[in-house]
Amino acid sequence: MFGLKNLYKLISFSHLDYYYKKPKIPRSVYKKYSEGLIIGSACDRGELYQSILEGMSEQRIEEIASFYDYLEIQPLGNNEYLIREGKIEDRDGLIDINRKIVALRRKTK
Repeated sequence: MFGLKNLYKLISFSHLDYYYKKPKIPRSVYKKYSEGLIIGSACDRGELYQSILEGMSEQRIEEIASFYDYLEIQPLGNNEYLIREGKIEDRDGLIDINRKIVALRRKTK
């Protein structure tokens, strides 16, 4: 029940105090009310996936991954648009990113 109350608090903050074009929540506020909640890394538009696409340092990527309780991997078909847009060369590139995320989970937990 504590987690549900924290979730409602975070939703309220995101809509009332931190809303800018869409609801947002600063990481510091999330950390303050994180008890009883589980946070995931999200899909290809999430912070972790984007850090890999942008080629951030391994240390920074590991730091980002360590924040999350679980790391999400989507089916390859969900991210094929990245190939069409030229952000990734081919399907093997998508597989490599998924493998990297699996390896990150092993390192950070």
